[in-house]
Amino acid sequence: MMNESEKETRKASRIQHNPWRDRRVLLGVAVVLSSAVAGGLLWVTTTSSDTYWAVSHDVKAGQKVSDTSFRQVELTVPQSVRGTIVSTSSPRPRGVWRHDLAAGSVVPATAVQANLHDGQKLPLRVATGSLPSQLAPGSVVNIWVGSTMEGRSNSARRVLTDVKVVHVSRDVGAAERTVLVDVGDSGPTPEVVAAVAELPVTVVQVR
Repeated sequence: MMNESEKETRKASRIQHNPWRDRRVLLGVAVVLSSAVAGGLLWVTTTSSDTYWAVSHDVKAGQKVSDTSFRQVELTVPQSVRGTIVSTSSPRPRGVWRHDLAAGSVVPATAVQANLHDGQKLPLRVATGSLPSQLAPGSVVNIWVGSTMEGRSNSARRVLTDVKVVHVSRDVGAAERTVLVDVGDSGPTPEVVAAVAELPVTVVQVR
């Protein structure tokens, strides 16, 4: 049977070897805690929740931007992505859409251009039955000239490819409508100008 002296000796030994009084253990715990705190701070600085602009409905390239086009969404994004999308801390963009965007898409920083159209414009007089009924600013079209009547379709030829519609007149009941297209910085060639002035014009929507 253990006497009182031996009990006290063992108790003293346990106290002396208590790991929570060991400097090395305490130092290790401090390192782990410091790493956890530093990692948490790093995560906070590289990813954070913020509010951004998203489109509230489908928009098409070339359409004018309106205040009703936007809604606010809260996102958590990495630091590297923040500069590529538009935060609500910035004013709503103004101008026209550069790209098609589906409803709910976050607005990229490059989605809007300030000037409506950059290239030269070419007006076309088009018979009401020779253009799509849903044609609108921002539509991309091919322009054909010549007869497209049955039996004479071989006389038609394409004179403009993938040009953007700037304006479509809305003359209700008119036999003809005016379609204004953007033909780029270089403008139309004399041959194209002569063709659309002298021959029937057909507008074929590409997208």
